[in-house]
Amino acid sequence: MQNNAEFLKLMDLVEQVGNHDFDRSMMNFLDQMTILKYFSVFNIQSDRPQLLLSGAHAQNDHIAQICGEIYIDKFHGYDENCQYLIEKSDDQHQLNVSLLNATDIEYKPYRQEIYDQFQLNQRLRGVYFDEKNNPFLFNLYRNHELGFFSDQEIDQFTKILPMMAKLVQSHVLMKANHKRSDISAQLIAKCASLTAQEVAVCERILKGMSYYGIAVELNLKESTIKTYRNRAFLKLNIHFKSQLFSMFMQ
Repeated sequence: MQNNAEFLKLMDLVEQVGNHDFDRSMMNFLDQMTILKYFSVFNIQSDRPQLLLSGAHAQNDHIAQICGEIYIDKFHGYDENCQYLIEKSDDQHQLNVSLLNATDIEYKPYRQEIYDQFQLNQRLRGVYFDEKNNPFLFNLYRNHELGFFSDQEIDQFTKILPMMAKLVQSHVLMKANHKRSDISAQLIAKCASLTAQEVAVCERILKGMSYYGIAVELNLKESTIKTYRNRAFLKLNIHFKSQLFSMFMQ
């Protein structure tokens, strides 16, 4: 960090890992490097990206999230830049940084529904691979009013990308753990006699996992998983998975 203000922004970002204000802190931290309109972070583990994080200066400005959802639903398959970066990066932790001007997007609906509609003119993208070689896509956006990214800003973004990736990974993991803890607490609240194994199986059923997948994750036989399921269902006075889901939709 070059000065005390930047250090304080970083400390605030670290403190917000796992909290709902993490996106705001990320935006404030990025402001130390460059002036942005929006940012978004995607993770790709299959053919369909997942929007992990998005942000803007105004709390009621949800355009970054809207753009991300449109991108996932309609246009990620037309993002040649994304496909090129993923195919190019074979090594773990290899960094790739690229610029995309709105005028260079060949697929007209993609350009119109995201860049033209929201007056965006440039995207600075960094790709970082985690320990499992899954790519994280960090997108920084500017509109016509803010102009284009400078070489200095691109260089600074490249330097801080690994650190930001680690923080986002920690944030996503902590949120998932919080959610799992909430489900555990709700299950125990519904039936205090549930054992730890029965809770673990029900949690994973609610996540949509198969019995085989649960068995692999818990290092148990599939028949054992079904035994824990049956015991839990008996205690919860239900018979089917659909009833378990219904309990958490009320």
